[in-house]
Amino acid sequence: MKKRMTAIVASLLMATTIIAGCKPSTPTTTTTPGETTTTAGETTTTAGETTTTAGETPDISDKSVGMTTDEGGKGDKSFNDAGIAGLEKIKSEFGLDYDLIETINADQIQQNLETIVSKDDFAVTVGFKMAEAVESVAKANPEKKFILVDAVVEQPNVKNVLFKEHEGSFLLGVIAGMMAETNKVGFIGGVEGDVIGRFETGFAAGVMSVNPEAGALLMPQGDAPHGEFVTYAASFSDTTKGKEIALDMYNRGADIVYHAAGGVGLGLFDAAEETQNYAMGVDSDQALIVPDKADVILVSMMKRVEVAVYDAVKAYIEGTFEGGMDNLGLVEDAVGLSETIHPDLQAKPEILDKVEEFRMKIVDGDLVVPGKVEELKDFKVE
Repeated sequence: MKKRMTAIVASLLMATTIIAGCKPSTPTTTTTPGETTTTAGETTTTAGETTTTAGETPDISDKSVGMTTDEGGKGDKSFNDAGIAGLEKIKSEFGLDYDLIETINADQIQQNLETIVSKDDFAVTVGFKMAEAVESVAKANPEKKFILVDAVVEQPNVKNVLFKEHEGSFLLGVIAGMMAETNKVGFIGGVEGDVIGRFETGFAAGVMSVNPEAGALLMPQGDAPHGEFVTYAASFSDTTKGKEIALDMYNRGADIVYHAAGGVGLGLFDAAEETQNYAMGVDSDQALIVPDKADVILVSMMKRVEVAVYDAVKAYIEGTFEGGMDNLGLVEDAVGLSETIHPDLQAKPEILDKVEEFRMKIVDGDLVVPGKVEELKDFKVE
């Protein structure tokens, strides 16, 4: 058992700053699966855009925006809620409300996106599972505009945003490797794929860099696709499964578990609390948005989806939106450590110093973090 203290907010001088409004307000509009609720004062679409010059207040009378969430819907305290937070910031600054449809199961994505596009001129989609639907709907509606996070669709009306999750996850791996008392740490993924694979790979590389014994348990052995302490839930919403996986890892000796699994991670936090071990959050500052579990969350890996959504919708409002692709990492301050860190980590400045040392190596290009599991076997830190 480890002695616990209540987590407090501490600014990491070497780390990234938290984005204001990360914790989303309750959206004005929501839906049940397959239905949509229109916000008050529905806008109408007009052809063309007007570019807003600096100092002018954008005219939003002809603007409309909507979002369909990834699997699991609103309230995951992670990925989906980060996208909603970006829209809440738009609403606060520009007065532009938004439509929201929750996707509970992946087979609802196409219908939900078509519903949004039938009402709104700008569609926000987050999650790699959205790619196929965005491809077809964007092609069929060239006058509409889209942001797609975590996948790439080659349509001129789509802004694709990828993140270098492996870079931020590497820093959490360094922390986990240095904090681990048992030399066993774990990783829980949501649905297997390139995106979550980057979280897994970066975390494993970070652990190996400072604790080879713990890192070896995250490395695939033989024909196994993943390490002994890596498990995927095949879901981004199954909280029960998340707790089950985490309890198994803790019972096998892990004292820190990191997740990249959306709502599944809420089950991890329950397991950490039950066993008095540490967990690591993802996407948002989860110690802030899940405050009743702050005493077990060491730190979170920020993936600033809310900033990407805000920037894309702002460009649409101001008439400067362009399709294409952004790939954002530590250099762009798009991933990194949360501002909230656990007191037990604050009490170890040597770990934070090591994290800063590695962060600067990555930013300066002196350290390239692997992004694929198969690259781990060749990874070495000089």
